[in-house]
Amino acid sequence: MPTEQDDIETRPLLSDDTRNNNGNGTIQHTNQPHPTQEDQDDLRNDRILQNNRTRRWFIPIILIAAILLVISSFKITKVIKHSPSMDQIQDDVVQVSNIKINQVHIDGWRQSKQNPALDNDSGKYLQVSTQVNYTIDYDKLLLNDESRNDTENIKFIAERFIKTLCVDLNNSTTFHNVDDKQLKLANILIQDPVCVSLINGTTTPLNITVLIQPNMKNIMSILKKLLSHDYKGLELWSQLDLTLYKQSLMNFNIKLINIPKVTVDWTQLFHWDDDNMPNFEELFWKNFDMPILEEFDVTDDKDEYFNVRLKSEPISLLSKFLNNYSKWLSIPDAPLVIPSLTWYLRLPNCHDECVIDIPTLECESQEFSLLERNSIIVNNRINGPLPSELLSHVCSSDEENTVTPLTLLLNNLLNDSSSCKIELKGQVSETPINNVKPNDNMLIPIDILDLMLHELDYFPMAFNTTLNTTNILNEVTIDNMRLTWSDNRVHMVGTMIATINLSFYDTEEERIAVHNIKGDLEIYHDDTHFLSIPMKVWNKSASEIIHDDETDLTMMEITFDLNDDDMIVTDKGELSQVFNEIFFKWETLVTFDSVVDVVVESILGQIVVTGLKASGETIVN
Repeated sequence: MPTEQDDIETRPLLSDDTRNNNGNGTIQHTNQPHPTQEDQDDLRNDRILQNNRTRRWFIPIILIAAILLVISSFKITKVIKHSPSMDQIQDDVVQVSNIKINQVHIDGWRQSKQNPALDNDSGKYLQVSTQVNYTIDYDKLLLNDESRNDTENIKFIAERFIKTLCVDLNNSTTFHNVDDKQLKLANILIQDPVCVSLINGTTTPLNITVLIQPNMKNIMSILKKLLSHDYKGLELWSQLDLTLYKQSLMNFNIKLINIPKVTVDWTQLFHWDDDNMPNFEELFWKNFDMPILEEFDVTDDKDEYFNVRLKSEPISLLSKFLNNYSKWLSIPDAPLVIPSLTWYLRLPNCHDECVIDIPTLECESQEFSLLERNSIIVNNRINGPLPSELLSHVCSSDEENTVTPLTLLLNNLLNDSSSCKIELKGQVSETPINNVKPNDNMLIPIDILDLMLHELDYFPMAFNTTLNTTNILNEVTIDNMRLTWSDNRVHMVGTMIATINLSFYDTEEERIAVHNIKGDLEIYHDDTHFLSIPMKVWNKSASEIIHDDETDLTMMEITFDLNDDDMIVTDKGELSQVFNEIFFKWETLVTFDSVVDVVVESILGQIVVTGLKASGETIVN
């Protein structure tokens, strides 16, 4: 029979009047039935049964885990066994990778990788968004029997183990080697890791944001070599810092390896000395529209300078380039404007080498858009004298003419079928003309543009003009022309007046003059050439600047007496017909063609202008 002590030990902690809080602070009392001995035995049996079941499943689980561990170890061992060397992987990746660029968009400039906001005014990184398709093709390596096993190993690792590879480009620096010195060209970053499928033949579409921090000083040196087709000593290579990840379920990346120094030798991809390489200078200018001179205006400056204003035909400099590459290249809506620039000029010498500087020339171009169709306007201010290398160096000469570099330049300038070749060097103007201020949101920041121009130094440019000598020599007349026969030869007297069109020159002074002239005169009667007057030597002439109030044009009249010492009769029969008309009618009408050369004197020096052509008619008595 249980004792009182036993009752106390088996009594519940709470009495039959169990206290429960109903949430209102009121204690409720519940009556619990007292467990019997049978109930306690059942509970003890249930616990024993549960423990037996746990022991029954524990051994199979251990066995399964052991088997999986063995399989995993075998797979890892096999992967390690088949892993090729890093150098081999680097070489093979280039061969098996097929990259198709679908779209490239130049977004603008930004300060850093961490700051996504565009800042075209002072950004340091050029942001370029690209759409690319990446396809891996192991079959290219399988064609080589010697490396077939290695290719199978690479394919096994890629398709069975990695499947999807993510690459994070921590940094990429491109260099150019010059005299054993490494010149940094650019740092390249990728905003986000790039993940591609390594399954053979699978194409992965990619949207990649690339950040480029250029070193313009060194880049321009490379550009100059490419434009001049000078590939000697051109050594380009890049060093990459990569982190490789394996993409698993739920896009969780497992870091595989960090490769801090991957070297890419671009000279192995581009064979610069290959004759099939394009001429980058021709390719560069082929994609840009060249300006054509439309207006040429000259005015007098109060400080004995000439102000020269050049205006091109309306042009969109980048339209041809963008049209040629519009399928994959686009640019932002930010204004692509070139601010006011100061230019330094070099003119060609006798050997067509642009080495003649013009120190008395001040040249500045106005702001213009590269996209909109607009005229390029260049304002010049020039004083004399011009350099002797330009005025007096003799390129060629004969009994009649002496050709100087300026003669050659003017001949090209006044011939609309020829192009003028010069060299230019620019810099951003410190005091822009017409108070034009650079736009703060330009695609090319001012400091980068200025550095580009500085490092580009002098670069060649060829341009055409619409000026023509037939528009300059406006009219030629012969006053008081008379033909006589004496001393068994024909004599002709008269005063030739040549009117030069100076519509481009607005002046109230006599700052230019022509005191010497020569050329050839051919005289016709009824369209038959019967007389020639070759003026082989310079003849004295007088000139006067005339302003026509009706047409508001400026002209110069040059007068000189004809010299018939070297007159040649080319058709005696027609000459007789002319004398007959003069004898019976007291006069006859003749026409003539003339080609004259003049020496223009000004504060710039003596400038020889050759090949001025004109036609006219006159009455002979």
